[in-house]
Amino acid sequence: MKKLIVKIIVFFGIVVLIDQCVGAVFVAMKEYGLRRHPQCVWLRPQYVMEKVSDDVLFFGSSRTSRGIVSSMVQDSLGVTAYNCGQEGCMFLYQNCLINTIIDRYSPKCVVWEINPRTIVEDFSPSEYQNFRHFSPYYDDNIYVRNYVDSAAEMNKLFMCSQMYRYNSKLFYYLFPIISSADNTENGYAPLPATGYKYPQMIKLKDNIRKGTHNFSTRKYDMLTATIRRCVDKNIFVVLITIPTYSEVSPETMKNIRDLQRLSEKPLVSFHNYVNDRRFMHADLYYKGAVHLNSKGAELFTKILIEECLTPILESSPSQNKILIESSICDNVYTR
Repeated sequence: MKKLIVKIIVFFGIVVLIDQCVGAVFVAMKEYGLRRHPQCVWLRPQYVMEKVSDDVLFFGSSRTSRGIVSSMVQDSLGVTAYNCGQEGCMFLYQNCLINTIIDRYSPKCVVWEINPRTIVEDFSPSEYQNFRHFSPYYDDNIYVRNYVDSAAEMNKLFMCSQMYRYNSKLFYYLFPIISSADNTENGYAPLPATGYKYPQMIKLKDNIRKGTHNFSTRKYDMLTATIRRCVDKNIFVVLITIPTYSEVSPETMKNIRDLQRLSEKPLVSFHNYVNDRRFMHADLYYKGAVHLNSKGAELFTKILIEECLTPILESSPSQNKILIESSICDNVYTR
């Protein structure tokens, strides 16, 4: 019996040792990849979590990563800028990322794309489809730990394993080592503007979701708490919606108006572009109905610079409440 117990202890000791060694190998791969190709799209979440230190940061989903040209902001305003948008990563991911970064340093400005359709849902499965980007940071980051634990009760147990944390990371960490392709432009990943059939506008009857249309109270509370943290650190917060090639429901417009209330705080502004008329009759600006192509991204970034960023970055925090006005109805397309 004693020999059996010893064998079991030795077996589990070997398993733990292998598990820890695998984790150490993945960390080494990530660090080498970040040194070799810090702009690689495969390592964008890790670069943003650990390395980003720019003046202006853009947060959101693929609409952001495809729709805002960081280099234009740098060239126009003389500041450094990085696009932190990530494909398939929704509000909870973005909220976790922003809180992590402002714990590390205070950028001048945070531009946060808020999707008025996803903020109405509570903690749906779509919010967790990419939580694995954060799993390596589970031990040291309270925001990551809360986010990952909220995905499933068993995650607290699974996260004890380094192999579980990294089991989807092999190709993400390997590609930057073996290839120099797939680099972003300061986080911006453009979509082509030609070579495909431009989309048709999504009509209102095809753009109505079933279920609740009201804000998720939990998400709204998290949003206001994160904004409050930014304001306390004297960080400008610009909340935006990004143009889509679709007619917008009255329920979505109601949620957009609710978002406007957040801009009543100093250092905070809100700008609605989801149905901006400058984009509503121009299919050549889109690749698919919800993503701007490179041509649309350049136009949108120009508008963003002129209407959102220039007024605040050329003002002092004490002047900001006077200089910034939220735009809720300007340039709105109506049928």
